[in-house]
Amino acid sequence: QPEPLPTSISKTGSYAYNSTTGNAEVTWTIIANKENVSVNDGQVVDTIANEMEFIPGSVNINGAAANASNYVYDSGTRNLTYNFPTLITTQQTITFKTKVNDSEFTKVNSQDTNVIEKNTATLNHDNKFIISNEATVSIPVKFIIKTGSFNSTTKRIDWTIVVNQNGVTIPNAVITDILPAGLTLSPGSVLLD
Repeated sequence: QPEPLPTSISKTGSYAYNSTTGNAEVTWTIIANKENVSVNDGQVVDTIANEMEFIPGSVNINGAAANASNYVYDSGTRNLTYNFPTLITTQQTITFKTKVNDSEFTKVNSQDTNVIEKNTATLNHDNKFIISNEATVSIPVKFIIKTGSFNSTTKRIDWTIVVNQNGVTIPNAVITDILPAGLTLSPGSVLLD
C-alpha cells in the first residue's frame, strides 16, 4: 500500500465575552487536511487546558453543528476527540468553545493586563500523529473601567464606570469612587444598569 500523502493540522483561537451566558469564551478553530488529500480513519484529539472548561454542544464541523456521535469529550482526560468518516478527501474545519475559568482572571489581580491561553491539537490518521501549532489567545482583563465627559448643557461631568467585563464571579464587590476637591456628587445622578 502506498505511503499516505502529507497532510497538516493548524489551530487558532479568538476570545469573546458571551453576554447571554455570562461566560468569558474562547472559540477554537482547527483546520485539518488543507491539502485535500486522502486521509483514512482521521481523528482530531484536543486536550483542554485546566484553565478552561469545554462547553458541551459547541462543536461544529465545516460550519454546521457536529453530530454528537462523531465526537466525545472525556472530562477525566480532558480530551475532546472528533472522529472523521472512514475516508476524507477535503479540508475539514472544526470549531468548539471553552469557558475561561474565573480563577484565571482573579489570579492576575491587576487591570490592564492579559490572560494568555494556549492550546494544540493532534491529527491522527494512517498510523501517523501530526501536532498542530500552538494557538495563543490573549484575553484582556477588564475589572473596572472609568470614563468621563463634560456635558456643556448641564455644565457637569458625566462619569461612567463599567465593572467586570469578563463576567467573573466577584463576591461582595464594592466600588468606591473618591471625588477630587472641587467636585460634588449631583443628588439622584447615580444609575445602575
